[in-house]
Amino acid sequence: MILINVRFRPLPEYLENFREVVTDFTDAARAEDGCLFFQWYRNTDDPEEYLLIEAYKDGTDVAHVQSDHFKAACEM
Repeated sequence: MILINVRFRPLPEYLENFREVVTDFTDAARAEDGCLFFQWYRNTDDPEEYLLIEAYKDGTDVAHVQSDHFKAACEM
């Protein structure tokens, strides 16, 4: 299993509705082959930061890093 943890600070204009903004990205990533889980958490000590925890069966399953939905999420 490949486990990935990402600390993410959305741009200020996306902060309040961030969970809604990343819904399509989240749904697309969860639908990818080999995705075991893909979960967002908001940092309780710093509400301007999110933590993404994702897991895949193996390294060949992490196709979303080259996908359009991944590239769009990186612009937030």
